[in-house]
Amino acid sequence: FEYLSLNPTIVRGGIKSNVTPDEAEVYFDVRYYDEKEIELLERELSGILNVEIVKGTGMEYSLDVFRKPMKRCDEMVSLVGDMGYSTGMSPGGGDSAFFEKALDGLGLPGGFFHSEKEYALVSKLEDKMKLAVGLIEKLR
Repeated sequence: FEYLSLNPTIVRGGIKSNVTPDEAEVYFDVRYYDEKEIELLERELSGILNVEIVKGTGMEYSLDVFRKPMKRCDEMVSLVGDMGYSTGMSPGGGDSAFFEKALDGLGLPGGFFHSEKEYALVSKLEDKMKLAVGLIEKLR
């Protein structure tokens, strides 16, 4: 897959490390840029999951799409790049690297995202505010 990432985020199954569970679940975070990638993923999954490896067993999946990919907006790439560099920041990293018309990723940098250890670098608040205010002023 060229523009698709598939990361296991939750794994459940079994009660002991030396006993094969009768049932297991795996949840994945799937990110993709083009609808064709998700169609290819579904074909690949169907091919893999329809093979009976152990007689009497089976696998199944469901694919829930929470946010479809948006199309790249070159004007926004330019605007965010110009504003970011003027405030001492460079664009890139995270979901915001795709630079869609609906901006995502203007929050504070930090670490351990979406965990109990998550933190934000408050020292970067002023720079991020300057970027947001500058973008709003340019878009008016």
